[in-house]
Amino acid sequence: MADLQAEVERFRARLPALMDEVAAVDVPAVDLSAGAPWPWTVEAIVLHVVEELYQHLGHVDVTVDLLGATRPTAR
Repeated sequence: MADLQAEVERFRARLPALMDEVAAVDVPAVDLSAGAPWPWTVEAIVLHVVEELYQHLGHVDVTVDLLGATRPTAR
């Protein structure tokens, strides 16, 4: 568990620089009048990834709680 926590902390430390790097990417313009789907912005993609990470972190938290719970004894 400590290894996982350390890995998460390393990622969190890198996240601001990663977001700056992604935001600096030049996104080509899309002609929406041609019927193209609405393009995702770089920022929207980064936000989606962060949302997914937090959602899965919640799943891990629940799993850890379930695995650490003691089973009630039958009477």
